[in-house]
Amino acid sequence: MAIRTYLSGDLPTSNQYIKMRIEVLLNSQSIESNTSSITVNLYYRRTNTGYTTYGTGTCYMEADGVQYTQAVSPSQKIVYSTGNGICLFTRTITISHDVSGNKWLNVWGKISIPGANLGGEWQSFGVTLPSIPRASTPSSLVLTVGEALTIDISRASASFTHDLYLYAGDLTPVLRGVATSGTFIFSTADVEALYASLPNSNTGSYGLVCVTYSGGVEVGRKTVYGTMRIDPSRSLPVFSSFTFAASREDLTGDASKILSGESTVTVTISKEDRAISNTGASMVKYIASVGNASVEAPWDETGEIKLEIPKAESGSISVAAVDSRGNQTIVTKLGTLIPYSPPRVSSITTQRANSVDSAVSLQAQGVWDNKSFGLVTNTLSAQYRYKLTTAQEYSDPIAIALTINEDSWQFNDTISGDLGVDGFTITSSFDVLLEITDAVPVSGSGQSLVDRGIPTMHMTQDGISVGQMMPEGLPEGVVNAATGFAVNGSTLDYIVDNGVTDGWTYRKWASGIIECWTKETIGAVQISNLAVYQYYTNTMYLYYPVGLFTSVTHVNISAFNSGRVFTVANLWMYSVSVGYRLMSGYETETNSDAYVTGYIVGKWK
Repeated sequence: MAIRTYLSGDLPTSNQYIKMRIEVLLNSQSIESNTSSITVNLYYRRTNTGYTTYGTGTCYMEADGVQYTQAVSPSQKIVYSTGNGICLFTRTITISHDVSGNKWLNVWGKISIPGANLGGEWQSFGVTLPSIPRASTPSSLVLTVGEALTIDISRASASFTHDLYLYAGDLTPVLRGVATSGTFIFSTADVEALYASLPNSNTGSYGLVCVTYSGGVEVGRKTVYGTMRIDPSRSLPVFSSFTFAASREDLTGDASKILSGESTVTVTISKEDRAISNTGASMVKYIASVGNASVEAPWDETGEIKLEIPKAESGSISVAAVDSRGNQTIVTKLGTLIPYSPPRVSSITTQRANSVDSAVSLQAQGVWDNKSFGLVTNTLSAQYRYKLTTAQEYSDPIAIALTINEDSWQFNDTISGDLGVDGFTITSSFDVLLEITDAVPVSGSGQSLVDRGIPTMHMTQDGISVGQMMPEGLPEGVVNAATGFAVNGSTLDYIVDNGVTDGWTYRKWASGIIECWTKETIGAVQISNLAVYQYYTNTMYLYYPVGLFTSVTHVNISAFNSGRVFTVANLWMYSVSVGYRLMSGYETETNSDAYVTGYIVGKWK
C-alpha cells in the first residue's frame, strides 16, 4: 500500500479530446540508503463520448534523468471517462535523495500511437517527496577550559546513534555510540594542552563533527563550531607585592607621603617580587597607576623594574601585572596624600595717583596653601618687575611684603618704577608683572598695565594744558595742547618739533610743512663777470639740511654787505642745494664780512 499518492491534473496530447494524467505512488523510504521507492502510472482518457482510440504504440516516462518505455497494444482502448481512464504505463523505480534527505522530483510523460494519429510533446508533473531523516544536529555549547563538555544531540530518528569527534587545539577526543547526549571529560594533561592552545587570548573556537548512523550505516555527518574560553579567574598572573616612594621628602619628611600634584611616585618591583604567568600565558608588562595617571613598563625576569608617575594626585598606588591574554592581577597600596593648591593671583590692578601722576599704586590679592607639609611649613614671598609696554625685557625683580590672612594674601601700596621711588614716567605706559612664590616652590603671577599719565585738562596758576601736563618754561597765560587746536571746527596748524641741524634752524608743523633758515658768511667775492651792463659772480651754492625734507617748495636767499650795493639773482634749485649769483651795476668785491641768509619751505612728511 502506498504511503502517499500524488496525481496531476489533465495534461494535453496531440488530440484535444484525449488527456494524460501522471500518478506517483510513494511506496517506501530507506534511511540507510537515503532512497524512496515510487511507482509511476500514466493514465489516458477521452473527454467526449462516442469515440474510441486504440492501436499499436509506445508510452514514454522519464524520472530523475532516466527514460522508460512501455508498449501499447490495440486491445488497450482509450474511451470516455470521468476518472483517470486507462493505465497505459506503470513502473516502480528507486529515487535517491540529496545529502540532506530532501528530494524534489519532476516526472515526464508522453504517448505515441501512429495509427491512431495520437502523439504529443513531453508533459511534466513535479512532486516533493518526504524528507528522509539524515545527520543529527549536535549542540555547540561553550567549552570552558578545565570543565567537562556535554554535547546534546537532536536526532531525526530514535534509531540513530552517533560518533562525536572534538577538535580543540591539538586535542581530538572521540565519543562513540552516543544516543542523545555525550560528555567529554578532560584529563589534567588535556587541560594544559587546551590552555597552551590559547596563549594570547581568553577565547578561541573548537570544531565538533557528529557522524550519524542508522543500523550501523552512516547516514550523514554534521560539523558545528563552538566557543572555547578560559575563565580569567583561574588563569591570573601570580603577583603580590611592590614598593613605592614619593619625592619631596624635603617638604614632607616621609617617602610614603604624597604632596598632591608635586610628588613623583616611584614604583619598584624587585626580581623576587616579579609577576609569574599562569596556565600557558606569558607575562607582558606592568601598569602603575596613581589616581588617573598611569605609566607602563615591559615585564622583565632578569632584574628590578622601576616606574615613575609624576605629579601624583592620589594616595592610592596600584600596579597591574598583565599577561599575553590581557588578564591582570592588581596589587594596591596606600600612601598619605597631602592636599596642595599652588598660590594664585586672583586680581591685580595698578593706578596712577590722580590718574596722571608718576606715583603708582599696586593693588593685588589672592590665595595660597597656608599649612605644614610635615617637615616644612609653607611660606609665601612676592616680587614684581616692570617694563615699557613696547620693550621686550622686564626690569630686575623688586621684593614686596604681602599681608597674610590665613589662606589669603593681599598687597596695597605704591611701588617704585623707572623713576625710582618717584614712580613711573607719565608720558609712557608700563607692564607690571607680579609674581608670588611659596616654599614648594611654585609661583603664581598676574599682570597689570600702567597707562600713560595724560590728563584731559591740567589747570595751573599760569595757564591751561589740554591732553597733557602743563610743560615747564611756558609763559604765563598760555593755553597748551598735546596735539592741536580747532576753532569753529577748523583745525589750526601747530609746531610738533623744532631744533637746529647742519647750521639750519627748523620748525616742523603738524600739517607736514617744514621751515628752515640759516645765515652763512661768504667773505670776499669778486663781482666781475660782465653781461649786458651787469656784473655777476660765479655760481655759489647753499646746501639744504640733510634728512629733513621730502620735497622743497620755496627758497629765498638775501645777501648783506655794508658799503656795497648788489643783489641776489638767478636761483637754481637742485635736490640737495640751491645755486645763486650776486649781481651789481659796477665791478666790485664784497667785504670779508659779507653773508647771505637762506629761507626754505617744504614738506617733511
